[in-house]
Amino acid sequence: MKRNQRFSFVLLLCLFGLGLSIQACQQTSADTNSPSIETQAGRQQSGAGQSGPFSQELDKIGKPESSSSSPDEGEIREVTYIAEKITPVPAQLVSKDPDSRINVRSQPSTRSKAKHFGYKGDAVTLLQTAKGEGDAIWYYLRFNQSQAEGWIREDFIAQSTVSLLPRQDYRPYNFEADPWLASFNQTYAAAQQRQESWLADAPTVALKLSGFPSSGECKPTEVKTTNYSASKVTVVIKSGQSKREACSDDSVLASQIRVDLVKENQIWAIEWAGGRYLCHQGRGQQDFAPALCR
Repeated sequence: MKRNQRFSFVLLLCLFGLGLSIQACQQTSADTNSPSIETQAGRQQSGAGQSGPFSQELDKIGKPESSSSSPDEGEIREVTYIAEKITPVPAQLVSKDPDSRINVRSQPSTRSKAKHFGYKGDAVTLLQTAKGEGDAIWYYLRFNQSQAEGWIREDFIAQSTVSLLPRQDYRPYNFEADPWLASFNQTYAAAQQRQESWLADAPTVALKLSGFPSSGECKPTEVKTTNYSASKVTVVIKSGQSKREACSDDSVLASQIRVDLVKENQIWAIEWAGGRYLCHQGRGQQDFAPALCR
């Protein structure tokens, strides 16, 4: 009888221990399968040029298509590149997905650190250009709103261009025959021989062609630059009307000069130039046209 009581007591202990083990396993399974709860702090970032803990994984722009088993996938690398300053150009970010975050990086490479991010339509200013990863053109930019800066590949940029009139709306300059261009031709040739620094700045070359700076008080009323690439730009210079006494002559009241330039060996060369003119009363057309004033 005592032996049976002892056996029953041991059996109860075993059953009790088995029940505790099953409960522990169920709890572990429930913890493993339950969804994780994310904090919302990292998701509340918005606006141009933001940075944060998720910025390096916001988008996969420019990622080469390779096997996910690659040992260096996602590895941050430094790249060697030569950056070139450009005339500041207004632009905006573009993307096929309007809601995607666009990374702005520390170097012109998708393997460099993502410092900031922006969204489609964010206004930026392009400051430098370089040939980066994959021989693609990259731009160093500054967000107009946040002033954050970084590198971005050219296919995520749309430059804000000035509305240009076609060349046929201007009177073409003849650099060999037009007498008023003789002085500029001499100045430009001498500057090339001496490798003067102003030849590396496209707007300065265009302004000198247009006669600026002048010995008098005449100054251009507007200078607009359209950058098509790092080696091709158009500069439009307007003068007159608002400063009649200083800029106008006996026949021309105001002018609009278009200069197309290309970069050759770090020097801006004039590819084409032409002018439109507004004349004094009785000296020709009273609206801008390619004809010379009388």
